[in-house]
Amino acid sequence: MHPTRTLPYIFLLAMALATLVGGCGRQRIRPTVAEPETGWDAPTAVDVENFYGSVTIRVDPQVKSVRPVAVVRTSWSTDLGNRQAAKDSVTVTARTVVEGGRTVLRVRTSSNWKDPTQVWVNLKIVMPRCDGLRVWNRGGKVKLIGVAGAVLVDNGPRFDDRGDIELRTGAPMTEPVALVTGRGSVVYQIGSASSGQFDLTSETGQVEFESPVVKPDAMHTDGKRVTATLNSGANAVLLRSGHGLVRVFVTDDPVAYAN
Repeated sequence: MHPTRTLPYIFLLAMALATLVGGCGRQRIRPTVAEPETGWDAPTAVDVENFYGSVTIRVDPQVKSVRPVAVVRTSWSTDLGNRQAAKDSVTVTARTVVEGGRTVLRVRTSSNWKDPTQVWVNLKIVMPRCDGLRVWNRGGKVKLIGVAGAVLVDNGPRFDDRGDIELRTGAPMTEPVALVTGRGSVVYQIGSASSGQFDLTSETGQVEFESPVVKPDAMHTDGKRVTATLNSGANAVLLRSGHGLVRVFVTDDPVAYAN
C-alpha cells in the first residue's frame, strides 16, 4: 500500500483504539486518611462498604502509611459524553475512628448515577496490619490477604457479576468468621495454627474441606454441607454460597498458594 494512502487507515485505527480505551474509562481516587494517634502499627480493624465493584485488602508489614486506592470504572454502554459525569458521581470517603479502644479504618463508596449498571469502584487497601474486618460489597470479588481477627464478609452478585470471596492468611485465625455470598465461590485458606467450628454450605455447588497438615475432628459431610472442628476451636466459621464452590484449605503456606 502506498505510504500516503496508509495515513487515513492509521488515523482511523488510532480513533478506534481511543474509543476502545475510553469505552471502559477509569478514574483513580486516593482519599487522604489521617494517621491514628497510636500509629498504623497498633491494632487496627477495617470496615468497608462498597456499592458495586471489588474490594482487596492486603497486609504488608513494610507499609508505613495507609491510603486506600479507589479506581472508578464506567461501562461500555455509557455514552461518551456522559462518562466523566458518571465517574464524578462517585464519592469515596475514608477516615479513622476509635471504637472499643481500637482504631477502625472506615471506608465508604457511593454513587447517585442514573444507571447503576454503568459505574462501579474497585477498592484496594494495603496496610501494615489488620486485626479484624467487616466488608459489605456487591458485584465483584472480595480478596483478603494476610488479615487476622474476626471477619465478616457479606458479598453477592449484582446484575451479571458474581460475588466471589477469597481469604488467604498465615495469621492464626481463632476468632469468629462469616463469609457469605449469594452467587460465587468462597475460599478460606488458612494455616495449621488456626481453629474453629466449621459449617460450610453451598446450595448448588461443591463443598470441600481439605486439611493435609492438621486432622479435623468430628468431620461430617452429606454432599451439600460440611461440618468439622479444627484444633478443638470454639470460634464459629460460617461459609455460605447460594451458587458456587465453598472450600476450606488448611496448609503450611496459605498466602503463597493462590487460587
